[in-house]
This record gives sequence, structure tokens and C-alpha cells, in this order.
Amino acid sequence: MDPEQIALLIPIVALCIPISAIVTSHLRKMAEIKARVAGGLSREVREELNEIKSQLANLRDTTTKFDMTFDAALSRIEERVDRMEDRQGTSAAASANSTAAAAPAGETLLVGQRIGS
Repeated sequence: MDPEQIALLIPIVALCIPISAIVTSHLRKMAEIKARVAGGLSREVREELNEIKSQLANLRDTTTKFDMTFDAALSRIEERVDRMEDRQGTSAAASANSTAAAAPAGETLLVGQRIGS
């Protein structure tokens, strides 16, 4: 090699050293990140996380069952109230008709007042 070629290779080699250091540093950091993501959680943390997930699933099931039970009870109460209102409406209409028919002309009867009193 002649001196001109050697003079040209010196700066090229000098620039390759920091470039290789930067590339290897980057590769090392990427390997650390991948290792942290893949096995970052310890066994204890994973077990606790799984336990919390199962507790959350149990809580969700319990609340769903409670909600369904509450809805069923509410439906039964609404049906009972409707039946009571129907009975009261039928009784009130029947007693209003019989009271109105039995009341002497020109007299007004109060609710619960007996005819002739």
C-alpha cells in the first residue's frame, strides 16, 4: 500500500470505531427491553395478578346474579301492585256504581258513609 491509501484509511477507521460503539449500544439496549418485556413480571406478581383476575370474575358473576334476583323481585312486586290496583279499581268502581244507584236523588254520599245514616 502506498502512503496515500494509508492516509485515506486512517480517518475511515477512526470514524468506524464510534459508529460500531453506537450500533452495539443500541443493540444491547434493544435486547434489554425485549428481555424486560418478555420476563419482566416475577412469578409472585403473575400469581397475584391471576388471583385478582379470578376475584374480579367472581365479583362480576355475583353482581350479575344479584341484579337478576333484584329484577325478578321487582317484577313480582310490580305484578302484585298491579293486581292490587286492579282490585281496588274494580272494587271502587263497583262500590261507586252501587253507591250512586242507591243514593237518594239530591244527596251526596261520602266515601265510607252508609246509606241512610
